[in-house]
Amino acid sequence: MRLIFTLTLFSLLTVAADAADETLERKGISATELAAYVDQLTSQGQIISDLRVRVVERKAVFDVIAKPNKNQLAWLIQVNISEQEFRDARKRYTEDGFKNTIHRVIPNGREKLHSSIWVQKTDNIVLLKMPAGSTPVTGELGKNLEPINELLLKTLTDNNIPGATLTVAKDGMIIYERGFGYADLEQQTPLAPNTTMRIASISKPITAVALLLLVEDGKLKLDDHVIDYLVRDNNFTLPQDADPAWGRVTIRHLLQHCGGWSRDKSKDPMFELLAISRKLDLKQLARIPDIVRSQLAQPLDFEPGTEYQYSNFGYCLLGRIIEVASGQPYAAFVTARILKPAGMTQTRLAKTRLADRAEDETHYYTQTLKTFPAIWDAAHAEKSGEFELVQAPYGQFDIEVMDSHGGWTSTASDLVRFVIAIDSASEPLLKPDTQRLLQERPSFASSENDTWYGLGWNVRSIDEHESVNLWHNGLLAGSSAILVKRWDNFVWAVLFNCDETQDGEKCATVIDSPMHLAVDGSIPWITPSK
Repeated sequence: MRLIFTLTLFSLLTVAADAADETLERKGISATELAAYVDQLTSQGQIISDLRVRVVERKAVFDVIAKPNKNQLAWLIQVNISEQEFRDARKRYTEDGFKNTIHRVIPNGREKLHSSIWVQKTDNIVLLKMPAGSTPVTGELGKNLEPINELLLKTLTDNNIPGATLTVAKDGMIIYERGFGYADLEQQTPLAPNTTMRIASISKPITAVALLLLVEDGKLKLDDHVIDYLVRDNNFTLPQDADPAWGRVTIRHLLQHCGGWSRDKSKDPMFELLAISRKLDLKQLARIPDIVRSQLAQPLDFEPGTEYQYSNFGYCLLGRIIEVASGQPYAAFVTARILKPAGMTQTRLAKTRLADRAEDETHYYTQTLKTFPAIWDAAHAEKSGEFELVQAPYGQFDIEVMDSHGGWTSTASDLVRFVIAIDSASEPLLKPDTQRLLQERPSFASSENDTWYGLGWNVRSIDEHESVNLWHNGLLAGSSAILVKRWDNFVWAVLFNCDETQDGEKCATVIDSPMHLAVDGSIPWITPSK
């Protein structure tokens, strides 16, 4: 479905964000300032609840009140449009499930200028519903391991989750590989164990291993400065007035999420493509080089290497460093040095659009089946007059720019093979000394804390076993995943084709602790962990 309209200023949508709790108010905003302010509101999970228009010195200014957009409703704003444009918009938006919540009119000579807010109708939002009958189960390997089977079935049915795949390995051997639920609810297609899914931030461990391979190759060092590699790429130049802290960011900082960026202070640029497109006056939606150029001109939020702040942008930079140091595209290097040696035959970079979904890829679901204006149209909607409505997993964000921090699709089995390959007894991806770097505690992390973020992995110390657990989660609208390497050489991956339960909990979080218990109860030849 496509919305056709003409805007004097802009059109915007809400994005998945934790809504700020307070009501916000700002007065006297010009039409040119309003675009940036609405960008700010949507990134904070706010929606305009009142809009007043005044004429000051023969120019329209706006008084805005915003409130938390707790239902994450899609919304559009138009300002200073003509009478005919407003009539056309009213017809189109009403047909497409939007209601006019605010309408203001000011005189403009003999004509009138209209400003409006359009909000998605809540009665047009469909809740996710599972097919009647028993949940399908596929795959034979591990069929008799009932505690695990029961856990997956209970997790899906109790939480209204369409489907999940699970693979478990012990001592380098895959012992369980099954699928539960549906890959496509409309077609009622059972979810096969080898169905591919987006793995989101589980892409980060893959990127971290790729970096460490380049360290072993002698192509870079962990304490090299990031900017020395970026400026070797013709796409990037450090501005003369850049923050001096840029010169102190190292590769190790990026791997450990202490590079100097805080999403709470300066947003996550990987999800601010529309704002970056406007800032750089681009004719199309911002791509990776645009994101990096934009950030090079921004000050850092804290001194690099002094605190943990999870950063997708930092791992985006690691992808660029891999390209410079290896002389290959990021995906080509990862494929040659990790995917092929590990036997990860179904792992590839993801595509955003539903039409580009791979043949072996699942359908993705959210608990409310709302539609949103597509991100790729947003940057040029004012000029093109077109806006496509899509479900959140298929255009509320752009996964193509997420390659090295969240852009891969894979299977549960491929991810388990990846972990096995890192320290394989025969041909390990990494040398023993390099493997130890993965679990290295950052210099700023308290020695009293038993968990920290190492080089691409979350790490938990298991003192009684003098070892560690490694794990990573992944989350995007429509997908949730967890990958675990336990101290006792158990490895498992669980991939869901839905991001949250009907109660708003992340799917991977719901199954995390119960999986440890189910594994211990299923495998008779090991001593259960404490």
